[in-house]
Amino acid sequence: MIKKISVITVSLLAVVFFSANAMAVMDECQGPGCSAYADANASAGIDTVNDINIQFPEARDLTRTQVDAKGYRGFANPAETNYPGMPGYFGTATPGSSFQSVKTALIYKDVFTEPELTKLAKDPFGSKVIVTPLVDKVGDKDKAEFMKMLLMKPGEDLKVEIVGYITVKATGKNTVSMEVLAEAALAARDLGANVIHITAEGVDRELKAFGWGIGLSYTRASISDSEQGGGVAAGGTGISGGSAGYVDMPWFQVFALKVQ
Repeated sequence: MIKKISVITVSLLAVVFFSANAMAVMDECQGPGCSAYADANASAGIDTVNDINIQFPEARDLTRTQVDAKGYRGFANPAETNYPGMPGYFGTATPGSSFQSVKTALIYKDVFTEPELTKLAKDPFGSKVIVTPLVDKVGDKDKAEFMKMLLMKPGEDLKVEIVGYITVKATGKNTVSMEVLAEAALAARDLGANVIHITAEGVDRELKAFGWGIGLSYTRASISDSEQGGGVAAGGTGISGGSAGYVDMPWFQVFALKVQ
């Protein structure tokens, strides 16, 4: 019985380790020079006290500092040096597939009805609309039947009243430019506008990263029936993954106009 307890005690001295970690890092900045990465790793293994083999140096002569001094030992690992990373883009970055300039988007059609705008803005949670009104919202009977989108100031011969300023930007990664623009037009319509003058456009470039990992380790100790031998076995497995990239969120700034 004493022998069995001794063997079990020795087995418990084995240090079993396993790890699984996932790391996703992204810069808080936007535009060229930003970076994002995701790292995930998993490992499993076993180490025992008997595997540790500490080598002690000879006695050191503290009166000498030369490399050839008795007992001299250099550092096992050199000092770590960090080098700045390369920029993510050279020059101006091309916006992703979610963005399309209004100069292209309005080539074939620049006047929309309310039902058409509602269909375009199919995801009410895909955009954030910020309205700075100059008038109160109007009733349904005073809302325009058609909304026209302009890229320049209306003609001087027209009577123009500005009823508000609107900024609209995508919040979903799959929201495209025309959906965002339709949200701006609907918000302008609520102010009694029948024309929006698009004054600025662009994208908010966000850095997205994701990582995951999982690890598993196990150990088993045994002793023979004759108590003349025993052993310790260990094994494990691990799996990991990660992804990183840029997401472009279209945005527009418009003037809400009532043109007669």
